[in-house]
Order: sequence, then structure tokens, then C-alpha cells
Amino acid sequence: MGAATSTENAQPSESAPSYWSIMRQGYEELVNAIIRPPRADYDPARLGPTEFEFCGRSYRREDLVLRNARGLALQCSHWAPLNSKGEPCVVFLHGNSSARLEGLNQLSVCLGFGLTLFAFDCAGSGRSEGDYVSLGYWEKDDLKTVVDHLRRHGVKKIGVWGRSMGAVTALLHQAREASQKTTPLWGEAPPPIKHTTNAMVLDSPFADFCQLAEELVAKGRERGVVVPTVVTRLALSMLGTSVQSQAGFDIRDLSAIREVPRCRLPALFVCAKMDDFIGTHHTQALHDAYGGPKEIIVAEGDHNTLRSAKSLLAIGSFLKKELAPDSTRDAGEAVDAFGSLPWRRGRQIRDVGYGPDAVDALRSKIDGTLGGQKESRQWCLDQAHYYCNRGNTLEESGKVEAAIRAYRAAITYHAAYPDAHYNLGIALKNRGYVEEAIREYRRTIEIKPTHADAHNNLGVALEETNRVDEAILAYEQAILHNPDHSEAHCNLADSLQSVGRLDEAVAEYHVAIARHPGDADTINNLGVALEAQGRLQEAILAYGTAVANRPEHWDAQCNLADALHLRGDLAKAAEVYRFILKFDPTNAQIAASLGNVLHARGETKGALEAYEVAVRANPRDTITHNNMGIVLQTLGHVSRAVEAYGVALKVDPTYAIAHYNLGVALQSQQRLDEAINSYETAVKHRPHYADAYNNMGYALQSKGDYQAAIKAYEEAVRLRPDFASARANLRHAKRKLEGGGAKSVVIEVSEDNGAAAPAPAAPARPVKPPLPKQKSLFNSMFGSSGSSSWY
Repeated sequence: MGAATSTENAQPSESAPSYWSIMRQGYEELVNAIIRPPRADYDPARLGPTEFEFCGRSYRREDLVLRNARGLALQCSHWAPLNSKGEPCVVFLHGNSSARLEGLNQLSVCLGFGLTLFAFDCAGSGRSEGDYVSLGYWEKDDLKTVVDHLRRHGVKKIGVWGRSMGAVTALLHQAREASQKTTPLWGEAPPPIKHTTNAMVLDSPFADFCQLAEELVAKGRERGVVVPTVVTRLALSMLGTSVQSQAGFDIRDLSAIREVPRCRLPALFVCAKMDDFIGTHHTQALHDAYGGPKEIIVAEGDHNTLRSAKSLLAIGSFLKKELAPDSTRDAGEAVDAFGSLPWRRGRQIRDVGYGPDAVDALRSKIDGTLGGQKESRQWCLDQAHYYCNRGNTLEESGKVEAAIRAYRAAITYHAAYPDAHYNLGIALKNRGYVEEAIREYRRTIEIKPTHADAHNNLGVALEETNRVDEAILAYEQAILHNPDHSEAHCNLADSLQSVGRLDEAVAEYHVAIARHPGDADTINNLGVALEAQGRLQEAILAYGTAVANRPEHWDAQCNLADALHLRGDLAKAAEVYRFILKFDPTNAQIAASLGNVLHARGETKGALEAYEVAVRANPRDTITHNNMGIVLQTLGHVSRAVEAYGVALKVDPTYAIAHYNLGVALQSQQRLDEAINSYETAVKHRPHYADAYNNMGYALQSKGDYQAAIKAYEEAVRLRPDFASARANLRHAKRKLEGGGAKSVVIEVSEDNGAAAPAPAAPARPVKPPLPKQKSLFNSMFGSSGSSSWY
């Protein structure tokens, strides 16, 4: 007879309380059911004989103990032929509340196809050490321990066969290996992922534990169990904390659905048609999201039913194909023993002779992903509708992670539900999971190609990942399916502008504005594009229109002031900057811009006050510290100017202009050596800085070092051949070196400076604010119709 299977408390029994009765008893029992379920206690004699004959071949079971990364002893068994020569091995991972005994159900299949079987008790289960189980989180370390052992002993091909918790363990193990990428050397292609296993059979895994827990509560209500509100609240809000403190893992990390897109190993998914514990929709969702070669079969029975001979034949054929494709051995007479122990072939199988065609026929997807019966399909549709609307409510209340789980639940009940995929994409993006959001938007479009909002939001997500060309195509598709989609027109224009296609961008902005004339964001961005084209007057008109539509649009106000400054309307620019500061008095960028305008108008005291506001708000603004130093020096406060330049250079030691201006200030104090050092540092960071070489020559000449001064002047002339001041200074230095008089010669400074002594560089105009990307996610919660709908 076959060995006992894992029960996982899916059905009520005298020996193991059901989850429904556990929830009646309270919160603490629910925690224990997760991390300390009833432990499978068994006599090792039930593992069978240590040596036996099967299908004309002699086999031996080796029992051994391995220690995992936490130092816990794992009780293991390896069934292999006598004189084994490293045959491919299948590692079996048992379910919750189970042990390696469960692997006996797979033994005849593996041996019959020429594979060995390795089964073990996970830490916290069976006869292994450990106080808690973790539903896959820590068990993946146990699997790594076993795989490493097999590799050290010469096993080159390893498959994993996991059931329920064991299947989740296998997926988490594979996903961890897929995430451990090696950084390639410059110019080399990324190395392939080094997986330690070769294929996986995944029987009844759950997609996400939190989702499963919520489904169990809902099913309890359906079965007449009235779960107290306080128990449900505790289960949902405190379960994670309790499990974390006792077992050291976060239940939110038990989300295989989040990991499978990066899995690449060949995988065969198995689910049971009547499984009311971990429904078939979990397996189907994982299969659909899996990133590698995949197949799925639907077995008869429920969660704990022994798999039929048909299913075992399909599984064995898959493992042979992936682990031993060149082997001439087939199941042969071993098929008769599938479902029974190899040394006790008491149960015969009625349907003998299933060939490859019949096996392939078993590997069909679940009908419509929902089951074949009309009543079952309608129930799944109702569940999907419920979870999608629940996700909308949760996201509106700011509970985005819970909303993500709800949308995933909707998809597991109805995989082709476009609104659920679309809303899931929005929620994922809101949490920063941009790549996952992109996948969901693409899935939405695959189901409903005319979903304009999905195309638009796909473009937004692609643009965030710097895939602008793809984003442009997505926006164009959105417009194709909805020509009146003003947001898509605006977003397309933004993207076109970012890649320099200004004429097309301006045209798209005009289309968007025609459909939404009061959209201040779009009008402002039109101004940015016009200014980039050099159409300054039209840009000012656009900024002014944006401000008229929304006076508190500070980006447009700032852009308007900058454009007025650029046109030379300094008084109007100052007026706009002051207006902005009235509502945002600590805005460092605006205060600095006001200081630049006032400095240009000669209002040095007002400029100094504005700069002081700016650096108080942003002490690391090197440009403003530098410009404040210029104003201080102009007002005669040279020592304070030196301090201002010093602050700028402390923040950015490579700031060449600040080094130059510091040299000018020091030179005016006759601190010539320090000034020369500043000029030398300036040209170190800006080698073509002709003004710095000219003033360096002046300081060297003031020290009487005419040869060094001549070299500095020559370098200034080389860098700027029309540099008249440097040429005049060079002639004077040469005459002085030759012994000539210089009574009628005036040392000339950089022609950028009109004073009689070296002057600081003019203040730099601040960089224009980046192009605003005002991209609200259109109809983000309910889809284009304003509510969840069916397609």
C-alpha cells in the first residue's frame, strides 16, 4: 500500500483540527497552525527495507544526516541503485505537517524512469531538528543544503518535486538563485544564471500566503463558520508580527507569484481538480506568470489525494525528458507499480499502456482557467469581481499592499480580467515595482488591445525606466485607440521633447490643449518646448497662459520668470520671483534666481539678501554660495566673500569658477601665494580656463616671477588667441624680463572683467527647472468605464 500523504489541515479530522475550527479557537491557534502545525511522527521502519529488488534491478536506501545553514540536523534518505554512478536525482519536498515518508509515493515513478530519489524531513518537520516551519522561507535553505550535498557527490542532474509547501520552497529556491547575478566585466555579455537544479515539478503551490489566508477566512464563512471580527482583524493585522517574532520570517515574503517571472528552469505545474484548500487558480496563476518553459496538468481528487497513475506517468515522463533525455530506459513494467511501494506492488492500475500521445493529452490547461462546469465558472467570476472591487477600495484608503493582494486574488479566479491586471499595474507602480507594473499593463493589452488607458500608463512606466522610444510607441497606441485621450497626447509630447523632436512635440501639445484648453500642465510644457526652439516670445505667452489658468502653478511661474530674465525684462522677472516667494518663502531655487536678477540690475544689497535666503534653505547650493561671494566682494566685504567661496568649495572641491573667484579675492588682499594656488586648482579642474591663466600670470608678476608669469600668459593666449588683455600682459612681462621700463604700461586683466583689477566671474544663471511630468494615472482605480466591467 502507498505511504500516507501530507494533510495540511485541509479537511477536518480527529487528529488534526481544521483551519475552520482553529479560527473558532482564536488567534494564537492560527499562528501555531502556520509555524507549528501537528508534527508528523513516524517509525523509521516505515521507510521500508534498506535493500530491495525492483524491475530486475537492485536498490539500496542510504539514511544520512545533513546540517543546514542554521546548524539544524536534517534526517534524509537516498534511494539509488547498488553501485550507483551519479544517476540523475529527484529531490522530493514534502508538504506542511508531513515528512519524507510522503516521498514514498513518488519512489516507484522515479526508479522506474531511471532516476534516484532523495527525500528529507525539512527543519521543524518529521524527525529533523527545529521548532518551527516557515512554509518555504527557511525550507529553501534546507533544499540548498541537500542540493549542495548531491553536487559534491557527483550528481550532475537534479530535479525537484515539491508538493504544496514543498512546491513553494522549490520556487523560492530557484528565484533566489535567479536573483544572484554576477556583474559582467566591461564589454562582456552578462553571464548566464548558475542554477544548481535542472527541472521542477510543482504540485499545488499557493501563489501568495496572505491571499490564501484571506481566502480561507472567506471559505469559512461559506461553510457556516462565523469568524469573530476581532479574530479576523488580528489574523490579518497581527499575524505577520507574531510569526516574525517566533519563527523569524515575514509572511509577506511568502509570495511565489512575485518571484516566478524571473524563474527560468523547465517546470511542470500540477493541481487537483477538487482542491478546496489551495484552489486550482493558485497553480494556474503561477503557471501563467512563470518565466521559463512550463506545462500544467490537472489531476483528479483534492489537495491530499494520491496522484493517479495517469498523472504520475505524465510527471515521470517530464522528469525523464529534462534530467535523462538520452537514456534508453522507459517506465516499462514499472508503470504497473505507480502509486504503490516498489517492494510491495499490491495495487494494480487499470489503464495500462498510456503512450506519449495520451500523456500529452493529460497536459491541457484548465478550461478557461476557471474549470469546466458552468456553476464553477460563475462562482469564479463572482469571486474575481469581488476581489477587484475590494482592491479598489483598499487602494483608495491607502492600503496599497493589501490592494495588490486583492487584485492578484481577482486574477487567480479570472486570469483574463483586464481591469484587475490594469489596476494591479497601477498599484504596483505606486509601490515602486515598475517592472512588475509594466508586465501587468502588457497583460492588460494582451487581453484587451484597445485599452487606451493601459497603453498610456505603460508609456509612463516605460519612460520611468528610460525606455523612451518604447514609451512613444505606447502613447501612439493609446491615441490610436482613443484620439481624444488628451493625457496621452501630452505624455507623447513630453517624450518627443525629451528626445529632441521639438516640432512634433509642439504639435502634440497643441492637440492636447485643443481637447483640454484649461490644462495648465500641458500649456506650461508647451512653453518649455517653444523656449527650446528659441521661440522665446511664444514661450512667455504660454507660461503666462498656464499661470492665468492656475496661478498656483509654481513651475509655470518660475519658467515665466526665467524667460523674462532671459529676454532682459529684469523688473518683471523680479516681480514674478517675489510673488512666488510670498507663497513659498524658503524656496532656495527661486530666492537664488531673484538674487541673480537683482545683481544684474545692480541692486547688490537686495541680491545679497536673496542669496542669504537661498543658502539658508539649501546650504549645499554651490552656485549660490559662489554668487553671494561675488556680491560680497562687490560691496567690499572681501573676507566674507572668501568665506562664501570656501563654503562652495567645501561642498564641491572641483568647482573651478569658485577656485578662480577665491583667487581674485585673495589677490585683492595681497595673499598672492594663496591666490596662485587657487588659480592653479581652477585650471586643474578646468584646463581651458584662459582667464585663470591670465590672472595667475598677473599674481606671479606681482611677486616678480616674470618667467612663470610669461608661461601663464602664453597659455592664456594659446587657449584664446584673440585674448587682447593676455597679449598685452605678455608683452609687458617680456619687456620687464628683458630689462625694459614699464612706466606707461598698465597690467590688463581678463577682458571679461572691466575693472582695473581682476574681478570675479559673472554669476551663473541657474539651470532651468526640469520639464514637469504631470502624469496622473487616468481612471486609475476602476478602468475606463468608472467601474469594474467584464470583457
